[in-house]
Amino acid sequence: RPLTPSCRAGFLRLARAIAAEYPDPKAALDALRGGSAALGELNPVAQRQAVEHAEGLAAASPEGATAFLLSAGRLLDRLDLDELERWVGAGREGLGDQPGAGVAYFRRESGRSHAALRRYSRGVELTQVGDLLRLYCKALSGRDVLIMPTEDLTRKGMGWTAEGQPTTEGSAIYLPSLLQSYPTRQQNFDCLKVCATHQAAHLEFGSFDFRFERPARLFENRRLAAEPEIAAHGAPLTDIERFFDLFGERRMAMDAFTVLEDARLDARIASEYPGIRSALRRVQCDAAGERPSPRTMPLRTALLEALLQHSLDPEAAVELPRHLHPPFSAAWAYLARLQDGDAAVEDTAEAVLRVYAVLQGLDTSAVQVHEWATVEDGPPGTELPEDGYSLHSSGGQSVGSECDKLALPAADDVLARLPRVD
Repeated sequence: RPLTPSCRAGFLRLARAIAAEYPDPKAALDALRGGSAALGELNPVAQRQAVEHAEGLAAASPEGATAFLLSAGRLLDRLDLDELERWVGAGREGLGDQPGAGVAYFRRESGRSHAALRRYSRGVELTQVGDLLRLYCKALSGRDVLIMPTEDLTRKGMGWTAEGQPTTEGSAIYLPSLLQSYPTRQQNFDCLKVCATHQAAHLEFGSFDFRFERPARLFENRRLAAEPEIAAHGAPLTDIERFFDLFGERRMAMDAFTVLEDARLDARIASEYPGIRSALRRVQCDAAGERPSPRTMPLRTALLEALLQHSLDPEAAVELPRHLHPPFSAAWAYLARLQDGDAAVEDTAEAVLRVYAVLQGLDTSAVQVHEWATVEDGPPGTELPEDGYSLHSSGGQSVGSECDKLALPAADDVLARLPRVD
């Protein structure tokens, strides 16, 4: 991006000041080239403020000014413009007394520089709070866990139900290395704590302890009846694999499992830990507001997306084609039953069987213009339409194949969809 006219004039003044003071003309030229390229990566407002800061630094230290320009882009990944001004002010104080230390500050090579960056940034670094969150998650789950950055999980491709998305591995909890979605440091820490709590809940409330033959607590058990005969050489290795083998459209079943199990866990968290309830609610509502519109999706994906969004924010209106209102209400009834404090992961599995049957039952063959409307009466509470839908297992005929992969919330990707504060 070229420099704006107003920024160009300031940069030329800066160049003259640096050229006059730099001991080595070639080094001065190289520094100015690097600074100009770095400014080109910034938006016009950030360009102007960066040049103004550099001009103020150049009188005391031309090297400090060019070091700042080269660092400006990375600094603005962490700081807003007001925070950047405070960070620069803290560094300017040391330029006169200790020029070498001052230049190291603006190169972001000193401990004082990093300390100021942490002090003035609204963002929260995982390296700062990882040990605290590890102890917190251990207290919740009763297990020794590791706190790891999400980048490590993405490289490993771990997770049963959301391939390629950050989730809990079973012995480690994965969180972003930097969180700055909210305008204050406390709100960002609260958001990070909500995500850690949600992942610890997978351990505490048994998401990884699923047993195929263990009865559900709140639902009639249908898993065994739905299971086709399994050849001796084709037996699944794990109980969860055995469960997903019931479904002809495995991706759709995995997405439904993620939505329903997350809803069960979030209800349990809100019940068990009232101190985090308000932060959990804020993060859920913000995530719901950033979700894609069901209007852009195939019918089955649209219904599942509406179920996800309403589980995150039950106060928000649900808009779907009119003929999807009864299936949505049926699916919501199954999800609402999971919000009972006695629900276990086996209940989630039973609810998935039923929601999958609802999705299978949708007629996706006809091309038609759908009349979209708000679900007027709201979804029911816990009255279950037990006999309204039947499951076609992987041994039977599957009805169509029209459910796109759902963009599920991670870390759960809730973080990626929170409003960004620039």
